[in-house]
Amino acid sequence: MYNNKKSNTLVAEKVTTTSIDELLTFDSVDVQEVKTGVKAYQTPTIEYIEEEQREETAVYENLDIMPSSTTLQFSKQNPEVRQEVEKAQKTKKTTSDKDYSFGTKAKILVAVYALVIVTILSLIMINSRLLKNLDSTIGNYSSQVADLNEEYNLVMEELEEVKSDEEIIKKALEMGMEKA
Repeated sequence: MYNNKKSNTLVAEKVTTTSIDELLTFDSVDVQEVKTGVKAYQTPTIEYIEEEQREETAVYENLDIMPSSTTLQFSKQNPEVRQEVEKAQKTKKTTSDKDYSFGTKAKILVAVYALVIVTILSLIMINSRLLKNLDSTIGNYSSQVADLNEEYNLVMEELEEVKSDEEIIKKALEMGMEKA
């Protein structure tokens, strides 16, 4: 980066990065543009600072910054390492908890869904009780029908006996009638 003296602005220059592997394999060299910065005598603006912070957090979010098992092994000797690990784990938990929070509409929908399920289950229980009561009354009526059929059969047998010719003649003789 260099300063353009004529216009007094900071001009970005192209920076080339090479590695030994690229030189040995004769691959093309990557060209990256350097971000324009703030002039030395200017104070940075809020937008510039916020953009810098966003870029830094974007870089560090993708990195695995958790200490290794070896570092954790020696953390008993150095309690600061343990505190940093616990702090990182707590922040990781809080950020993951925020990802799964429900809004008010979702909470209302879940409540309505639960209410519908409870209503359906209560209707099923009420209907099963009614069906059980109906089954018991049908059983009572069927036993009454069986009793009445039995009584009807006894009455019909007695009627057949009374209607028979022998019984009629016998009753007529008992009343004083004579056969002609």
